[in-house]
Amino acid sequence: MPSIEGLLKIINEIPEGDEGAPEKVAEIARKYKDVFEKKPGEVEHFLTNCNPRIGSAAMMVAIKALYDSSIAKNNEQGADRAVEFFKHFIESGNLVLEHLKLVPDVVFPLARNAVNYCLRKKNEAQIGLDLALSAMRLLVDPNEGIVSSLHSALFAVCVRLNNVDAALPYIYRNVTGLVNESPVSTSDSTTENVHVRKQRTVSAPAPVYFESKYMLLYLYYGAILLMRRNELRRAISLLESAILIPGSATTVAQLDALKKFYLASLLYSGKIIMPAGRSSALTRAWKLVGDPYSALATAVQSAGDRASAVEKVLNDNRKVFTEDGAVGLITRIIKELKEKAVLSVAKTLFKRGKLLAEVSISEGIVRLEVVSEKINSHDVVSKLERLNVLRQEMERMDAIAQLHPALLQRCMKTTALLPYCFPANEDEGLGMSSSPLEY
Repeated sequence: MPSIEGLLKIINEIPEGDEGAPEKVAEIARKYKDVFEKKPGEVEHFLTNCNPRIGSAAMMVAIKALYDSSIAKNNEQGADRAVEFFKHFIESGNLVLEHLKLVPDVVFPLARNAVNYCLRKKNEAQIGLDLALSAMRLLVDPNEGIVSSLHSALFAVCVRLNNVDAALPYIYRNVTGLVNESPVSTSDSTTENVHVRKQRTVSAPAPVYFESKYMLLYLYYGAILLMRRNELRRAISLLESAILIPGSATTVAQLDALKKFYLASLLYSGKIIMPAGRSSALTRAWKLVGDPYSALATAVQSAGDRASAVEKVLNDNRKVFTEDGAVGLITRIIKELKEKAVLSVAKTLFKRGKLLAEVSISEGIVRLEVVSEKINSHDVVSKLERLNVLRQEMERMDAIAQLHPALLQRCMKTTALLPYCFPANEDEGLGMSSSPLEY
């Protein structure tokens, strides 16, 4: 078995122009991983002197060996050093992505473990977020929709920091595949990789190894982040997938996903449409803890004062809901029910496009307030002035009409239709023969 110095010499002597160099390095690193684990003190020397343009895969294997051995021995200093190395090289820009893709079973678990170590062991969530985002930018193309275990670690950090925007590009609407994180046997790794390079058309795809718990955490944490963004429909879709993951035993995350499914569904549509196909283990576990949530669903769909019914369920099971972190969502449900109740009354006061009342919410109290009619005083004054001018104009024209000769003559013609009139031989004026002075 060669020493670390011997491995370093072998890797650095491989020419960069060698087409099979990446596969050779990956095989060497996997084959002699034990060398790094047995001599963790020499890993730093290897990382400092290894050419990353050739040995990117081997460098990740060395860092993972340092981390795993340190965790196994409860050596916090060694684990800290491994995380620092990983962060440095991921952010350096010197690693070759195509080489790292040859060791997904090394690089993705290492990235996931490093992020979780920052989050849980060191309680440094922000450092974990920075590390996760750096690794995601290097290793993951969000347009491909392929999920890795690193996604679950990123989402966990974002939930802790309440940073939805950082995770949003990686919450895929359509998951197209999973990263194959299975360990590859050292005997067949080079032969298989060279064969794939020479023959791109493979009759059957290689089996993908991906632990279901990381898919569950991807769905669970992703749904929580979407609920915080109020994208309830997408959150419900992820939760449906989470509770349908098969298994002979259920987990805390899957059971809590079912609780969140109840809350999100009641908040979104006011009803529960339970998907078929849940595992029997989850069904059995739900019977032990699901009564408060079933009572909540019954209260939301009941007749009468539904908000008060939900409040009663909340008060009766406050300890359970508090432990589950569900009080905030239930309070939102109560608020929505109260608003809907008041709006149903307000609809009766809304006619002919005119709003006669509006809903006002302040200090937790919902009020129905009559909307006072708003009058534009300047507009009213100008219209009154215009009306006064028109009235004066009408009076003036009426006075002119009474004195105009043409209008007077027409008025005299109209008098001929009256029962008493002048003699027929008289003209329309005052003739001499008809003068009253002759009598």
